[in-house]
Amino acid sequence: MAPVHAAKPLSPSGRPAHLPSPALLAALAQPLLGWKRRHVLRVARRYYASLDDLWDEATTALLRAAVYYKPAAGPFAPYARTAVHRACWRYVIRGHDNRPVAIPLEDAHLAASPSAEDEAIGREAAHRAWILRQHAALAAARHDEDATSRLRDAASAAATVARTQRRRPRARA
Repeated sequence: MAPVHAAKPLSPSGRPAHLPSPALLAALAQPLLGWKRRHVLRVARRYYASLDDLWDEATTALLRAAVYYKPAAGPFAPYARTAVHRACWRYVIRGHDNRPVAIPLEDAHLAASPSAEDEAIGREAAHRAWILRQHAALAAARHDEDATSRLRDAASAAATVARTQRRRPRARA
């Protein structure tokens, strides 16, 4: 198993030895430090995200939750956990997944969006498949096996055309 973050010294278990917590953390948030550590490690491992960024954002969210918490709103732990979940998603994971991807020039035509005509053909085929499925259901209700079979085959063909038109844009010369 590869280490989550190579810049931090690792313990014998393969986890970072020390993830610093702020000295001024409210006593209200102290019981959640173990959960926050496990959560950040799990998210970093799952999404291959920077452990430093996740730890900083989770710590900031925990501090913010402790500052703005109002006892009348209910227990603190669920409130703080929600804040940490949202911080990990909003500040690290969402930006981590949307990084630009390099495409080789010879494959650039595959990344182009389909033309308006291809989109219209795909939508019409999908609508045709939907209507054919409805007619097949009516034929099945009348116990007309031949018509049911032909209508289902036609619906399957129309659905294939719809998927093909939407998935593969035409190569531009």
